[in-house]
Amino acid sequence: MLELENNILLNIILNDNEKIMKLKISDFNYEKTRYIYSIINDMYKKRLDINIVSVANYRGVNNELLKYLSKIVDKSDLVGHDLQNQIRELNKINRERDLLKIEKYLKENRNKMNVIQEVKRMLDKVERVDSNRLVNLATVKTNSKINERYKSNIKSLDKKTNGFQMGQLSVWTGKSGHGKSTFISQMLVEAIDQGYNVCSYSGELKLETFKNWIDLQIAGDENIDLVEDREYSRVKKYIKPEILKKIENWYDGKIYCYDNRLIQDNIENNFVINVIEEAIRNYNCKVFLIDNLMTCSFENSKIQDFYKAQSDFVGKLSYLTKAYDIHIHLVAHPRKTTGNAITQDDISGTSDTFKRADNVFCVERKEDNTNSIKIMKCRETGVNNYEVLLNFLEISKRFYESDNEMSKYRKYGFDRSEEKCPF
Repeated sequence: MLELENNILLNIILNDNEKIMKLKISDFNYEKTRYIYSIINDMYKKRLDINIVSVANYRGVNNELLKYLSKIVDKSDLVGHDLQNQIRELNKINRERDLLKIEKYLKENRNKMNVIQEVKRMLDKVERVDSNRLVNLATVKTNSKINERYKSNIKSLDKKTNGFQMGQLSVWTGKSGHGKSTFISQMLVEAIDQGYNVCSYSGELKLETFKNWIDLQIAGDENIDLVEDREYSRVKKYIKPEILKKIENWYDGKIYCYDNRLIQDNIENNFVINVIEEAIRNYNCKVFLIDNLMTCSFENSKIQDFYKAQSDFVGKLSYLTKAYDIHIHLVAHPRKTTGNAITQDDISGTSDTFKRADNVFCVERKEDNTNSIKIMKCRETGVNNYEVLLNFLEISKRFYESDNEMSKYRKYGFDRSEEKCPF
């Protein structure tokens, strides 16, 4: 338990001061860890900067405590990634400890008159061990700047949604072949161009195909040659090697994909969650694509259990966006592919998918071969049932606004550096 308490202290000092609100001094079981936490807690209440140096120099820290702090820092490799789970583990241990105290008290005092009242008091304490979900609002640190987000660079869409905000889940639906995955891959390119690392999880699309799409979208029509493939009576799209090398160098270390070439049956939804957390911890990814909801295996076969499992999975994704301050794009196929316009009840799973999402979009290809993005829900702006009209460039697989012809010539980072000042 001492190692657990040490890890929690170091995690709080180095990574997550906000978790101070989740613990009480009495939650620590050792004198030194309890005293160090009381110092950190005092500094937090006074709104002082909390780091190893400031804690070591705080009043009341003697040489013995300095040595102990140094010992904790030397073992920094023991620090876990998930401080919340460490706190839960400590709470669980403390709860078991208090229950043992109650059991001991009952054995020693079974003949006393006031034993019932005392047991009630002790049980009340046990129940409150995990009651730290309530937060004093005055202690919450806020940022005066607008919440972190990135733009789609489709002006009509950004105007109605304020862009894709971190801490939100966007669900994308639409009929098969209407461009959901293609449009979101373009949104990943936009995120990369605005300085974010991204991660794609696809249970359907081949990794080589996905890379080809991304490369074409980044290159743009002007950097793509068309070569006739007489053997298969088709035209192949060809990015010149020197251009492709620039593109790959530009996004090197910025986009990560789950390797679906590995043979693995029955990928459970918890596995997808683990992939997301690994991308966050190891590669600092902030924007995610999960394509699609139906490729995640759910344990129960009964219809009602299947939909509940899907709903729970979407709930977990929503929780992840808030816990890690990321944005997740989730593709959810509609249950019907013909007939009238798609509604919220048609989205894969139950209506909970629609309710849990912060944003819901429908991608549609119209009869005249134009395209649209329908905003079915935007929690932040309150916009719903608003349609943005788009055109599609088949060569580069780019979407652009129908009323903004110049937007189809958008240049990304690899190409922008080549622009020269005309004067």
